[in-house]
Amino acid sequence: MNKKEILTAAAKECGLTRKETERAFEAILSVITVGLKQEGKISLKGFGTFIVKTSRSRIIFNPRRLEKMRMESRKKVCFKVSSMLKL
Repeated sequence: MNKKEILTAAAKECGLTRKETERAFEAILSVITVGLKQEGKISLKGFGTFIVKTSRSRIIFNPRRLEKMRMESRKKVCFKVSSMLKL
């Protein structure tokens, strides 16, 4: 499913217009994004948990230049599925 299909299905389920559903969907994504930036963890009971993790810095090999490079640590978002959602 893509975003358009999700919005159409949610609009039918809630009895709202597609524009109203899209505004609500964008608001939810915005709140999740802000929450991850501020707290680093968002839990949705029965769905899963979004967690911000920091990858370690490491040495990688660049095959084009045939040299080793240092890749700095980064933050990434990981998702852990709830046991109730697992299929």
